[in-house]
Amino acid sequence: MDLKKLNVSDNFKTAVSERIKAGRMPHAVLITGTNAAARSSAAAFLAAAALCASENENEKPCDKCPDCVKCGKGVHPDIFKITGTDKPQSIKIGDIREIKAKSYILPNEARAKVFIIEEASGMGDVSQNAFLKILEEPPYFTCFILTAESESVFLPTILSRVTVFSTGEAGNAGKEKKAEQKAVLAASEIINRMLEGDEYGIMAASAPLAKDKLMFKRCAAELSYIFRDALRYGEDFEMLSSGNADIEAVSRKIKRDSLLKLLKKMSDLLDYTDKNANDNLLLTKLSIEIKIHNL
Repeated sequence: MDLKKLNVSDNFKTAVSERIKAGRMPHAVLITGTNAAARSSAAAFLAAAALCASENENEKPCDKCPDCVKCGKGVHPDIFKITGTDKPQSIKIGDIREIKAKSYILPNEARAKVFIIEEASGMGDVSQNAFLKILEEPPYFTCFILTAESESVFLPTILSRVTVFSTGEAGNAGKEKKAEQKAVLAASEIINRMLEGDEYGIMAASAPLAKDKLMFKRCAAELSYIFRDALRYGEDFEMLSSGNADIEAVSRKIKRDSLLKLLKKMSDLLDYTDKNANDNLLLTKLSIEIKIHNL
């Protein structure tokens, strides 16, 4: 199979490429779209991009390196895949436990290990809650890719911890890109103000998130990515999100213990957001949590 000939839209390829070049490859992705074959192709493309060994960030997946070749043949030892159906409970709690057990085993060959859950709508609430525990504190070398026709079947706690990619419908892709860019800019500005110890600046940078709870959650998730990868910076395996100035700056200036606390607080804050909390109170909590751990 030629990876570059997969049924993947240009919009999707561009979204993945921009993430890689910006050093912001998320650890958990949900791919949505009405065409099951397109979702499956997009998952295969993203998995190959995550494992690609090419040093050229502009051509991942390169379809040439040993990792890409094995991905194309469907024989890469660092890709684990399960497939559900549109029937509820088709993905059992045992499947999730197996993923969890395997996720803590180091990759065989690549820099990362990818878990693809196709038709993840087959997870019931019990399986989703079990999977949530892995999403909250994933091993640094893991990448989770879920596919489903719609976001609507997932618990809010799952959605708050994944990055949603569309298979490429032009209108939705454009809206998603703008929303993501806004969240990334807000998170970067908050990080800059945090590192300066500027409490008022943190509040000011958070202001654009007021009255937009979804954007607030996107920004909080982006902050979580930054804190997570700053914590992993310097590990034996190359980070999935490398070359990001915010990650490097946070890693240099914030102690490990504080990063661990920040990650936990961001997770708590995302849960708190789902409880219809007051917008102004959310912004206050965000500012306080970020400031008090900037040690």
